[in-house]
Amino acid sequence: MQDTGNDTEQRARSSRRSWFILTVGIGLMVVAVAGMILTIRARNSGMPQATVDRDTIDLGTHPYGERVTAAFKLTNTGGGKLEFAAAPDVEVVEGC
Repeated sequence: MQDTGNDTEQRARSSRRSWFILTVGIGLMVVAVAGMILTIRARNSGMPQATVDRDTIDLGTHPYGERVTAAFKLTNTGGGKLEFAAAPDVEVVEGC
């Protein structure tokens, strides 16, 4: 009978160890997933900021109605994702 008591006690200890290891493992996985979510949010947080590589574009003098093109670089210098819901408005200012 003595051996049966020891066996039962050993099984109980083994069961407690298994539950402890399982609980710690699940806790570590929860912490890891939370860390990944926070990292992703930190990368995508902030406001977008559109920056153009020049303040003005001199197109020279041209007759009215003549098609003129200009190139510029638009960069997102903010922390968030820059999206345009529609084509941006462009203002043409005569003279300066």
